[in-house]
Amino acid sequence: MSKVNGWKVFSIVLLVIVILESCLIVYSISSALAGEERELDCAVNICSGYDSYNFDWYSDMCYCFLDGEIVYQEFMLE
Repeated sequence: MSKVNGWKVFSIVLLVIVILESCLIVYSISSALAGEERELDCAVNICSGYDSYNFDWYSDMCYCFLDGEIVYQEFMLE
């Protein structure tokens, strides 16, 4: 029976952790960029003729305001 060196097990575990962390970072960045794109689409394409806008990231709703009141709202599909 052969002995397993502790550093080999440690390096394999560390490699798996680094790969998982990298995947999480890439997913977070891509998710944030997709949200920014939807918010920009809300501001430029949907609410361009209104005073202001609000994009709700949680529900993907775009709200357009005129004189402080919601006059138009649209659900943003991905």
